[in-house]
Amino acid sequence: MTPAIAAAPALSAHRMGAFEPSVLRSNRLFESRDLDEARERISRVMQPHEVWRVGGRADGGASSHMDFVRVGGIGLGTIDFGEAVQLEVDAIDDYHLLMFCLRGRAETRVDGRAISASTHEGIVCAPGRDFSAALSPDCEQFVVRLDRAMVQGHAGGELHFNEALDLRRPELQPWLEQLRAMATSPFLLASAQRNPLIAVELERLLVLLLLEGQG
Repeated sequence: MTPAIAAAPALSAHRMGAFEPSVLRSNRLFESRDLDEARERISRVMQPHEVWRVGGRADGGASSHMDFVRVGGIGLGTIDFGEAVQLEVDAIDDYHLLMFCLRGRAETRVDGRAISASTHEGIVCAPGRDFSAALSPDCEQFVVRLDRAMVQGHAGGELHFNEALDLRRPELQPWLEQLRAMATSPFLLASAQRNPLIAVELERLLVLLLLEGQG
């Protein structure tokens, strides 16, 4: 049983990260029953990585998918392999990777540090750091890609986020609400994709709210 956090008010599952990213659902990048094809398609918008199934049928057959949208220097996506898998990235490219789970869970290692990811906890992996994860069969990841140059531009220089992302923290709720708005409002997304100035303001807001939320 997860211990209660006495200093923080109780937060519902809706406020802790578990939400339905309806806008992303209408931006499906692929669906496949071939794990190699899934890896290749994900690599096009994230980066090359290794992934292999853990147990299950030797011939695969599980249905995987990815939804993905770009807004300026931000990439938002969902990834579901449909089975238990292990994935590894030698070094994250020139972006900050954030990940938590819409359902299921993952046991990750961020630059050698073990961190669990679920609907209320996630990870932040900085550029150049190694990343690996063991995903449960029912795991659907929500991934956020923040381009390094964009983050530096809005933050005023190089910075280091905390690797552990506790979505139960009241201080992170404004960031989570902004993320939810971008993933669920087709009107907001369309405005940002039409107007680069709006995209820049969404970038700035998401970066600064993350910095404020992590303290």
